[in-house]
Amino acid sequence: MPSTRVDDRAAEELRQLVSLLERSGMAERREDVRALLNASRQMLRGPPPPRPQPSRRNLAGKFATLGLLALDLSVAGLILRLAWLALTAPSEVAGIEFGAIPFALIYAFVRVKGAFDLLHELLFRIRYHLVWGRDWFGEAFSVAALDRLSAKLTAREVMWGWRQHRSTLPHRASLADVESFLNIAYCARAARAFRRSVEALNRIECWTLRGGAGPVGRNAAAERLVALRWSALISQFEALAAAGVLWPEAVPELTPSSIPPLAMPVLVPLPEPPERLERRRDLREVIRRKRQDITTAYGWKLKTAAEIEQRDAYLLQTRAEIAALEKELTSLGT
Repeated sequence: MPSTRVDDRAAEELRQLVSLLERSGMAERREDVRALLNASRQMLRGPPPPRPQPSRRNLAGKFATLGLLALDLSVAGLILRLAWLALTAPSEVAGIEFGAIPFALIYAFVRVKGAFDLLHELLFRIRYHLVWGRDWFGEAFSVAALDRLSAKLTAREVMWGWRQHRSTLPHRASLADVESFLNIAYCARAARAFRRSVEALNRIECWTLRGGAGPVGRNAAAERLVALRWSALISQFEALAAAGVLWPEAVPELTPSSIPPLAMPVLVPLPEPPERLERRRDLREVIRRKRQDITTAYGWKLKTAAEIEQRDAYLLQTRAEIAALEKELTSLGT
């Protein structure tokens, strides 16, 4: 078991290295980096799969596939025939044929690949906007509704930034890319919270007819998250925003109640000057805008290596400015 963990960790580090090399664009300019990138991709792919050998055991599966295809064509023909009769000669359509229409439609819906996912996304969006309208109307009367609406707005901003970042990826996006985006655009605390949420979702046991509650069951919520469905991601981002983990933890300010009792009398601190309070508010706003600039930069449409290098230099400079502003903010007592 320990060796398996080590192998998984090494593979994950190798994937991160490949992702960094692909985003940097250095492989287009340096031969040694291109060779390193190709070797890393080959290691991730592993050895080529063994060549399949012909077997008669697959014959039953092929006949089953042909049977399902014939059944699909029969149901499609039935739907077309009933639709044609209903439009041209409705009096000739018997009641039992009308009753076969719902069953034919249900069968067609079950057979269409991804139909249940599309139905879930549609129902989720309807419910999402209904809840949005409720919180939008109730924010004038309830603090809880105001907090929920604020979390939804923040989650929409995170989703917009993720979509812009996803469009720049040279490979198919995964949960690791979402975690990396949260770490870069926001903070490491947000990435850790997202990873813990994904791990907790994968540990949920599901009920199945074969084995009852256990790991055999399919966790539909975890599968939607792995597929990066909009419903699953917006729920995760909203939970992160509601928990307040999208931004680094601020250094707590000392208050009279947090000071331990001393034997000698404690002097009451003088109130802070208004200029100091105003400077702290300005610093927080500037830091927030610069973090938003980092999120927006990942949505730039870049085509050449020079543009990617210019974007990376801009990000480094912006992060350095944010670090300097946070240092000043900490020195002011925040």
